Amino acid sequence: MSKIESDKTLYKLLSEPLLVPDYQRDYAQGRVNDLKILDTRVNFVADIIAAATNQEHIHLGLVFGSDNNGLQGFVAVDGQQRLTTCFLYHIYICKSLAGQANENLSIRLRKFGWFGRIYVSEFTEFLLDSVWNVKPNKTLSDIFKQSKDYFTIWENDPTVNNMLVMLDEIHRQMSKITDYTLKDIESNLISDNCKLNFDYMKLEPGTDEFQYQKMNSRGRDLTSYELFKQKFLSECHVSEDLKEKLDNQWLIFFDELAAKEKLEADIFLQNYINETALWMGVKTLGDSYQYISQIEKSKLRDNRTDVGFVAFDAYKEFSQHLSEWEYLTDWLVINYATINQCIEKFWYIDESTRLIDFFKSADYQVRAVNYAICHYAINTGYQTLDTENFVSWWRPIHNLIANTEIYRNNFHNIIKAIDKLPTNSLLTFLRDENLSGFSEYQREEERRKALICLNEPKLIELFYCQEKRKRFHGQIGILLPDNNCLSTKYWECIVSVYENVVGDRYISSEKSDFDFIMAMLTFVGNDYHQDNVKGLNLKYENGYLMGFKIPARWIHEMIFKFIDKKKEDGSLTPENFLGECRKAWLSGYSTLSYKEKKEHFWIKYILDNPKECEKLFNDSHYGKLTKKDSNLWLYLKSNRNDRDILLSNRRKEVLEHLSDLEVWWIDKHDVVKRYSDFPYLKVVFTSDKIWIGIDHNNELVMPEKLPDNIHSDFWHKAWSWFPDDILNNYYEHEDESFISYVETLSKELRRFCEKFIANLNLNTLEENKSVHGI
Repeated sequence: MSKIESDKTLYKLLSEPLLVPDYQRDYAQGRVNDLKILDTRVNFVADIIAAATNQEHIHLGLVFGSDNNGLQGFVAVDGQQRLTTCFLYHIYICKSLAGQANENLSIRLRKFGWFGRIYVSEFTEFLLDSVWNVKPNKTLSDIFKQSKDYFTIWENDPTVNNMLVMLDEIHRQMSKITDYTLKDIESNLISDNCKLNFDYMKLEPGTDEFQYQKMNSRGRDLTSYELFKQKFLSECHVSEDLKEKLDNQWLIFFDELAAKEKLEADIFLQNYINETALWMGVKTLGDSYQYISQIEKSKLRDNRTDVGFVAFDAYKEFSQHLSEWEYLTDWLVINYATINQCIEKFWYIDESTRLIDFFKSADYQVRAVNYAICHYAINTGYQTLDTENFVSWWRPIHNLIANTEIYRNNFHNIIKAIDKLPTNSLLTFLRDENLSGFSEYQREEERRKALICLNEPKLIELFYCQEKRKRFHGQIGILLPDNNCLSTKYWECIVSVYENVVGDRYISSEKSDFDFIMAMLTFVGNDYHQDNVKGLNLKYENGYLMGFKIPARWIHEMIFKFIDKKKEDGSLTPENFLGECRKAWLSGYSTLSYKEKKEHFWIKYILDNPKECEKLFNDSHYGKLTKKDSNLWLYLKSNRNDRDILLSNRRKEVLEHLSDLEVWWIDKHDVVKRYSDFPYLKVVFTSDKIWIGIDHNNELVMPEKLPDNIHSDFWHKAWSWFPDDILNNYYEHEDESFISYVETLSKELRRFCEKFIANLNLNTLEENKSVHGI
């Protein structure tokens, strides 16, 4: 069997001739007008430089070839793309050093060549023989093409063109290197400890080299699975039974799955191996699993070796747990259809996660699902699936995984959490144990549901019927009574009230029920003061309520308050109830303290201005309302930032009552006004401040030294802030009426502007007339 050698550098490989045969496809990593290749080229060169400067170890996977075809030396069967790029980097360093280059490196680089490709061979000789006049601000391709020894006919070969592009990219990135000298980099490249290396294998005589030749000649690279299997079988003790499964039983299973997705069985099987290797590594080493990153890169790049470089070291834990993997895969093949059917039973409406994603393009949510199923198999002794037990086990597990944000840095915590979950009596465990790792809100909800369902098992089925709905997505906490006392009859009442009071009002399709929005806002209480009210989602953008957040709690209070009111008045309708909520809140507003009034004025504005607000609420472009700086903001769905739209607020009311000012223009959210006798002076009202200024585009001459508290910038000759203690965020001070506040503000603002003008010596009549109309 062919032996694989580890940690081979290009310098070591070039101890003998290294040839790329004529049946290989063109060098592709320099292709232009291909975004995927561009990304690969930029990242690959960056990786090579990181290794050459000793910043990172970059393993470039397996390269293999033979000497079966009579050519002298190593003839590359797979890996020619990577080898060519590495050659171009080495020759760049060598030629940039000119007469200072290591003599052995110069000699060895001449052992690399493309056999049977006349233009590429001549161009390679040109690179080796010519003197490179490397300049940081000029591309190498332009420098080469100005040489008398360069022949444009070479460009008829796409490999030459692509090599030129790659050399330009190497030059571009190397021009930014400042911390390492070229000589240091050269020393690293020829060192036995070079951090840029390959696994290397020369095929033994009799190996089916022609299969690989055919694949490469038609432009198809070998898959990661083909290379993995070659390495796997040579490095690990694999039983004949396992080999048989890999070649037949399992391959047939994955082929059937892949065919339905119009993909290849190799990709499905490799991805399943990768996912198993990933969680085995994470489980064993906790959060120290950097070596697994190459597996992820391979998955993202379609399992092709020329763009996804998989180091076999990443499969260390996998290789040491082959028997466990064999049991798992046997169990999966036997039970896959049943597992899939059980999981689909609990899918939320519009849920995108599918069991088949394990084998296609898993994210960390899918990886958690994969590991949970493996955990179940291991802890039930790989027995044939007990469907009833698995279904009861999977419902809460699904909710926990789906409603927890899972990513690379917390995946090991999720694995630890899943490891604690028993495969029997799960509800008792959830009720009694303090489970960590998953979303705190979802853990608490599952604990409460477990407590309720243990007392009334019939609720399990009723719960999951609601959990599947788009509005809930596994989170039905707003329907659970605070005391956790629940019967099937009471549950039916709660669901009925939700449908009648909330239902499509929260919030269907493109239109909001504005009456419901206004009523829901009246349930804001002391627990939801200014610091905690982050925003109110107006549309079902995510399709469900995530966490213990507004408006979920308000809806919860609305449901149970309606139930209590309905007991007192059996004729109460949702419409009457919602109207009563608004009236009660408005009547109570006048009794609030000064501070509370300021905090809740934004709600009062909505209730007082229903026509204006409803028009904007029902605009399908807008998605979120929030309170900021005592003002009310409505955010666009597509671009959420503070410049979306200032719906309306206390500022508007203040501006309408200020005296002597006329509107000049509006810039996004800022309102610009001016005094008729000071037409050059801008008075700018932002969301929570006022400032005044004079533009650069007028003829006024400023003093050489500006007075204190007056500034200049790129846009303004002079400007200054109006005092915050007078403005008070556009709100009257405590024990002050709104009318007296506006009168005071008008006077103080006028006085401030006059002082600003006086300090700049701009208050003469002649100056006013000379700039009038600017």
